[in-house]
Amino acid sequence: MNENDKHCIKSILGAIDKIQKFTENFKTAEEFCEHELNYDAVALNFVVVSEMVAKLSDEFKQKFNNISWENVKIVEDKVTNTFIGTNVDYLWIVVKKHIPIFKAVLEKLPLE
Repeated sequence: MNENDKHCIKSILGAIDKIQKFTENFKTAEEFCEHELNYDAVALNFVVVSEMVAKLSDEFKQKFNNISWENVKIVEDKVTNTFIGTNVDYLWIVVKKHIPIFKAVLEKLPLE
């Protein structure tokens, strides 16, 4: 794995950790949205995830093609757009259901 791909995966995992940290104390999407600092911090970290996925090399994406990288990018872009709109339920589903699964898959990647 090249250094750029390692950096991207580590950045994605770091952003996911922050997303989880900034949402862990909220029970509902509505409650989360009431806390502007947390909401903005999560929005920024979704941008980081999206940008880092886009910067992964094609070789990396082909090697680890069990992950639908295009779908990840689409979901992250949609979530980022959600922060501008009002579909907080979609955002909450991604944060609470999809992000933990994505994180678990990434943590199994050999970063050597």
